[in-house]
Amino acid sequence: MSSSPVSSIDAAATPELDGVATLPAANSRSFSAMIAVQALNAFNDNFVKILLIAFAGVVAKGTDLGTSMQLYLGAIFSLPYIIFAPVAGWLSDRFSKQQVIFWMQVVQVIIFAFFLATLLLKQAQLSLLLSLGCFFLLATQAAFFSPAKMGIAKELVGSRRLGSASGILQLTNFMGILGGMGVAGYWFSLRLKSGLDPWDAVWHPMVVVTIVAIVQIFGSLLIMRTPEHRDVKFHKGVWIEHFGHMKLLISQRPLLLAAIGVTYFWFMSYTVGAILVTLSHDLHPNDPAAATQAMSMMPAMLGIGVMAGSLLASAICRRDLSWVSFHSQVSAWL
Repeated sequence: MSSSPVSSIDAAATPELDGVATLPAANSRSFSAMIAVQALNAFNDNFVKILLIAFAGVVAKGTDLGTSMQLYLGAIFSLPYIIFAPVAGWLSDRFSKQQVIFWMQVVQVIIFAFFLATLLLKQAQLSLLLSLGCFFLLATQAAFFSPAKMGIAKELVGSRRLGSASGILQLTNFMGILGGMGVAGYWFSLRLKSGLDPWDAVWHPMVVVTIVAIVQIFGSLLIMRTPEHRDVKFHKGVWIEHFGHMKLLISQRPLLLAAIGVTYFWFMSYTVGAILVTLSHDLHPNDPAAATQAMSMMPAMLGIGVMAGSLLASAICRRDLSWVSFHSQVSAWL
C-alpha cells in the first residue's frame, strides 16, 4: 500500500487510510468534531433526564409521576432503540453519516424547544406528561444518531485505528453522560437553595442546554461529508431484519458472548442508577435540593471505572484490533 497521505476526497476509503502513518488533516479534524458533538449530545440527553427527575420530585411530590419519573424515563429511552433500530441503521447506511449526524442535531434543538414550551404551561401534571412525550422524541433522536456516530468512525480513521478510536468514543461518551448527570442535579439544587421556585429553577438550565444543542449543529458542519450508498434500498423487511441478525449473533459464539457482556453491563448500569436515585430521595426526604444533589453525584462516581476501562481499551487497541481478535479466538476455544 502507498505510504503517502490521501486527499480528503479519498479519506473515507479504509484501505488508503490504513496505509498512511498519519491521518490527513481533514480526517483528524472531522474525527475530533464528531467526538465533541457526540459527547455533547450524550451530555444533553442525561442532563435533561436528571433535570426532569429532580423537577418532578419537587413539583409533583407524593404523586406517581413525582416518585416514579426515573422509571418512566428509563423505559421510554429504551423503546426507540427496540422499535427503530433497523430503520436507524438503514438510514446511516443509505445516506451520508455526516448528514445524518447534522440533521439529528437540528432535531434535538427542535425537541428542546418543545420541552421549553411544556414548562411555560406551569401545570405540574400536564407539563410532566408532555415532557415524557418530548423525552420519547429525544430518545428516538438518540436512536437514529447512534449508528451514524458509530459507523462514521471507520470512515474517518480506517480499520487499523478503529480500536483506539472506539476507546476514545466510549470514553468521551461516558464523560458526556456523567457530566450531564452531575451538572444537572447540582445546578438545579443550587437554584432551589437560592430561593427560586422549581419552575424558575428548571427554566434557565433548559435554555442553556438548548443553546449547547445549537452549538452542536455548527460542530457537525466541521465533519467532512462521507459517501452515500444509493444502492441500499429501503424495503419493508428492514423493520424486522434485526431478527435475522439475532440468529446470526446466536450462531457466532464470540459475538454472542460480547453481546451478553454488553447487555449485562447496561442492565447493571441502569439498575444501579435507578436504585441510587431512589436512595437519594430516601436519605433526604424533606430536602429536595440535597436529594437532587445526591442523585446526580452518586451515579457520577460509578463512571470512574468506566472511563478508566475505556482508556485501557483504547491503549490496547492503539495499533490494530489484534488483541480483540486474539480474545475472540480464545473465547471460541473455551
